[in-house]
Amino acid sequence: MSDKSLAEVLSERENREKKAKHVCREIKSEFGKSPEEKLFFAIVERAIYDACVDGYYGARSYLSGYIPHAEMCGVDSDWIRRVIKKVGLEC
Repeated sequence: MSDKSLAEVLSERENREKKAKHVCREIKSEFGKSPEEKLFFAIVERAIYDACVDGYYGARSYLSGYIPHAEMCGVDSDWIRRVIKKVGLEC
């Protein structure tokens, strides 16, 4: 059994969610306005939440290398990881 209370666990999750939201706001403008670019941003956004908030391995793996949906929009995968790291979010 964990030493953390439910309130502490929820607070940590809320903090990760706020940081993930901040990352997504920062990178969104780089994706463009076409329907395809909006869709590709939504895929990357979901991966950020899944990896950094929920800890899903597949999403963490997706974000750890070449992020095809970002690169197809001209957004550098390394830059996205730097933004994630800058806000102190661990994926």
